[in-house]
Amino acid sequence: MNDLVAALAPFMETGALGAPYILKWLQNAEACLQAVRRKDFCAQLADEVRLNKINLEAANVTIDELLNASLLAYKSSEYQGLKAHIQKNLEELRSRARFLSKELEDLIDTSAVNAKENELFLNKNIERIPTGAPFISSLESQLRKDLWRDQDGVAVFSKISKSNPQNYIEHYI
Repeated sequence: MNDLVAALAPFMETGALGAPYILKWLQNAEACLQAVRRKDFCAQLADEVRLNKINLEAANVTIDELLNASLLAYKSSEYQGLKAHIQKNLEELRSRARFLSKELEDLIDTSAVNAKENELFLNKNIERIPTGAPFISSLESQLRKDLWRDQDGVAVFSKISKSNPQNYIEHYI
């Protein structure tokens, strides 16, 4: 009996640490695939597909570890029925995880997921808008015509930083 307990230790440890996550990861992957099939696209869909793919890869590793541990744990002939039952269930989980992983991989490779991610950048004519100090300086230069000065025949507006006088913005006409 002590031999069985010692042999089961790796199986139980791997199962206790990884098993609770495997079913959750499989459910999340299935929900993600259903959302894609229903075309319920959202901003995070591409990231969720990739995250579920990574989780399924981890699930496959954990399932493989459980299968190997069960082979070592149940060597005795009296536990062959239990061993076969455990292996059958783990094989079904592995098959399901691999199928979902393949489906997610196909999604990542297609443009179905990536199209929504890049929709914002379809228009290449995006104007840049100044922010912070350049924006304020630009507004002030337009509103305060009295602060413009002549410098060698060129109109100049200078805005000097209050925190560091070496930082300044100049507008020229």
